[in-house]
Amino acid sequence: MTDQPGHRVLPHTADVIVEAWAATRSGCLEELVRGVVGIFADAAGVVPTREIPLEINAARDEDVVIALVDDVCYLLDADGFVVVDVGLDETEDGGFEGSFSVAPVAAVTATGAAPKGASRSELEFAREGSSWHAHVIVDV
Repeated sequence: MTDQPGHRVLPHTADVIVEAWAATRSGCLEELVRGVVGIFADAAGVVPTREIPLEINAARDEDVVIALVDDVCYLLDADGFVVVDVGLDETEDGGFEGSFSVAPVAAVTATGAAPKGASRSELEFAREGSSWHAHVIVDV
């Protein structure tokens, strides 16, 4: 992993592992969302059609990760929207606010199975050295 923000997707039995890294908590979470979307869609070049406000005030960092992945899955499953970009800012109380930029599922190219949610098993989200790292198993 480099000093640049990024993410990668790895196979895991019947699921997928998404790892993300960045210099800030919010940047790492943004990369995590991009990685989760990358499991099932290629959204490169897709113009968002809507902004959906986002606010997460979870007590633990692991709960923030679960909430974000669940929100991505809910938008896809319930509303037919794919997150094509995300912007998060950390609040003074340690929560996050921002927005998802979304487009209809028909606007993206399907690349894999849709995610169902995040597992708490092996979930990590912590500062390591000079950057933040996330590791989550995503059920597909």
